[in-house]
Amino acid sequence: MNLIPWRSNPIARRIDSPLSALQQDIDRLFDQFLTAPLLPDVLNAPLANVVNFYPRMDIRDTEAGMQLTAELPGMTEKDLDISVQDNQLVVRGEKKTEYDRTSEGWRVAERSYGKFERYIDLGTDLDGEKAQASFKNGILTLSVPRKEGVKRNVRKIKVAAEH
Repeated sequence: MNLIPWRSNPIARRIDSPLSALQQDIDRLFDQFLTAPLLPDVLNAPLANVVNFYPRMDIRDTEAGMQLTAELPGMTEKDLDISVQDNQLVVRGEKKTEYDRTSEGWRVAERSYGKFERYIDLGTDLDGEKAQASFKNGILTLSVPRKEGVKRNVRKIKVAAEH
């Protein structure tokens, strides 16, 4: 696929002003970006997504504590490292590539691979020492209970309408 660099209106370039100079500089930067060769190895499929693996997570705050669910397709529990450090839940892992670099015939490679590391603050009311994790069908579930005797402190704030 060839990308054609965007060119601004040549009539607008004739106006000598700070804004037209800025526009010319921006056009030049885009032209350089779109025509310059990037890292050739990164652009070779199927390596295009090696550095883009960032798992999606849902975090719920419940009366009992916090529950985290992460989508980690193609991984096993052996690919994960979960710990509590300085009152933060740390989820690390690596999704390894599954292709033979010497093979031919690649048309599209959209799957992402690589290492990831996520830090989730536990606050003062969650007990990281009692955290539990399970992994099934590519879904990681982490539960961190509240410390005993600690209830959530929720204060409603009234929203005033402006007229």
